[in-house]
Formats: sequence, C-alpha cells, structure tokens
Amino acid sequence: MQAKLQAKQWVENSEEFKKTLPPLALPLIESNATAVLCAGMAPLSSPGRIPATSITLREAETALPDTNKHWHKMEEMLVQIAQGGVPMIFKPTVNLHMSTTDNTTSPIVPQGEPVQISILVYNPLKISLTLKDVELLWQFKGSDESSETFYNELSIASSTSLDCNMVSCQKIKSLVLDGDSKKYLHFAITPLQVGELRLLGLAYKLTSTKTYEDAGNGTVVVGKQYLEITPNKQRKSQALDKRLQICVTPCAPCLQMTFSELNNNLLNGEIQKVDVEFRNVGPMEMKNLYIAVSHPECLCLATSEMDTEEFNDLYEIKYKPSPSNLVSTALAGGECTRASLLLRPTSRTRPLRLLAYYEAGLPPYRLLRHTFTFNVI
Repeated sequence: MQAKLQAKQWVENSEEFKKTLPPLALPLIESNATAVLCAGMAPLSSPGRIPATSITLREAETALPDTNKHWHKMEEMLVQIAQGGVPMIFKPTVNLHMSTTDNTTSPIVPQGEPVQISILVYNPLKISLTLKDVELLWQFKGSDESSETFYNELSIASSTSLDCNMVSCQKIKSLVLDGDSKKYLHFAITPLQVGELRLLGLAYKLTSTKTYEDAGNGTVVVGKQYLEITPNKQRKSQALDKRLQICVTPCAPCLQMTFSELNNNLLNGEIQKVDVEFRNVGPMEMKNLYIAVSHPECLCLATSEMDTEEFNDLYEIKYKPSPSNLVSTALAGGECTRASLLLRPTSRTRPLRLLAYYEAGLPPYRLLRHTFTFNVI
C-alpha cells in the first residue's frame, strides 16, 4: 500500500506529467472503428414536428443495410439538374467517415458547426473499469500560415483551462466499462475558426471508485491513448485515411428539415398529406434548394407556387422518372419556406427517400436526407 501511495505522489509531482499525459494500457481502443460525422446541426425538439432522419453515428455502429447506392444515384441526378451537368469524375458526398468509406479526402465542416465522433473502447478484463472526465485530445492550426498550433494536452496535464477560442469540446463526466465488454463513446467537438482540426486520441482518468463523488477517495491515474488508424493498403480508396484530419471552412448555410406528424400505418395506396418546413439555420444565405424523391409515383412535393392538381398523378399506378423540384432560389439565415408533401406508399415501394440539395460555397453544395418508413396493410 505504501509503495502505491509513493508511486501516486511521484506521478502527481512529476514535472514531466504536467506537460504531457502518460500513456495508459486500458481500456483498449479499436481505432479503425472510429467514425466522424459532419452533417450539420440537428433541430431542437418541437411538439408536433418530426426532424429529418439525416445521417447518424448509428449507421457506423450497427450492421444496417447499405443504402448509399440509392442516395448516390439521387445526388447525381440533383447535381445534373442544379449545375447543368455532372462532372466527368463524380464523387458522391461523404458525410459519415468510417472504415468502409473513401477517406482519401478530409472531412469538411463549416466553422461553428459540431462534428460528432464515435470511438469504440474495449475492456478485456473480467472486472469493470471506471473512467472519469473522458475527452478528446486534439490539435488545431488556423488557416493563416503564421498562426500558432494549439494542443489541449498541456492544459489537461497541468489541470488548467486552455485560453483558446478555437475549439469547443464536450466531456464525458463518468462511465463504467463492464468486464469483457465494448462500448461506443460519443463526443461533439465544434471548431470556432477556419483551419485544420486533428483528432489525436483520448484523455481520461482511470479510477478505482465507481462514483464521481468518491473519486477523491480512491486511486486515480490520469493518462491518454492515441487514435492510430491503420489504412487498408489493399484497397486504393482506403490506402490513405484522413478521417481524423478535419478541414474547417468558413461559415456556410445549414438546412434543417422538419415534418408535421404523420400516421405510419396506412392502407395500400392511401394518400397522406404532410407539411414540410425548410429552414436555413446557418449564418450565410442558402441558394438553389432542390428536392429529389426516390419514388415519384408515391411521393409528390409542391410549394405554394406549384399547382396542387399535380397531386392527381399519385392516383396513377405507373413508373415515372424521378423529378427534381426547385423549392427556393434563396433563403437568408434564419428564414424558412414551406411545402406540401403527399405520400402514397404501397407494399412494393417502401421505404420512400427524399434528398435535399443546396449550394453552400465550400464544398459547392450540401445534402440533407430523410427516409419515410410505413407499415402498409
């Protein structure tokens, strides 16, 4: 016991560990399972409104069916209509970077928008592990060549606050890892300036107590683990992995899409009307908002300027090429526009997909998706 106390005092008083954190062996981090999501801000909960399903970290953490080919086809069609043609080499947008995506280019996020991170940790022991104050280790360098590079490791090691208005990051106050178990840890990190944000690893306290209040009464070790992704050199698209090197661009428009409540249990061919709100929550003006649908014979969108008689086409059971509707030419920050959506799901055409496209500057455009799922009787 005395030897343990001496070792603890040596670590706490060591000048070396006030500048850098010591590496810890547990828990293990499965770095290649790390996922980085740049999909804009989710709308706040509002009674009677349903937010767009968008993309979530759950898609990287569960064995869900791969639907990307459907979304990529709709994106290509939107690009062709909005831009008058498709680039010679069309690369679909990647918002969720994970082990199975093409990570040869860095994730892109406008300044002021959160990036969601998922990290898989594993406890190989038969006993539980208690972690406190778990947070991301990061490095940030502004776009100006003369700007200083900031690291948050020094402030964590010295228990001081980082005087930096460049990055805002969430912290997990406490968590327990059961013996021989895995857990996904979720973080949100928000770059506040233009530049490059690199995710380096995790910093945390490993303690012998299970409650945060009792942490001072037990043994506490502060340390870190690095994220070390191993590129898949056998696949060209994964030979270079940049998912932890996030490119922060200037402020951009950001679309939020919400729907009025709807009934998910419908008769085959029954039509249901839904109100859709498109809101630009970004600080910059949004231009040329287009919408594409996966099954135009089952889903029809109309703004106030459109002729609602077009909804009669939904009664015709036949295949039609997927149209792209121009919803709005411009939306200033904070503004919104509404449209009516008629759905007519059948037992053969579920789920129904809706994809929104709008110009954003850098990158040239952004996307927001929604999936309707119904129980068709």
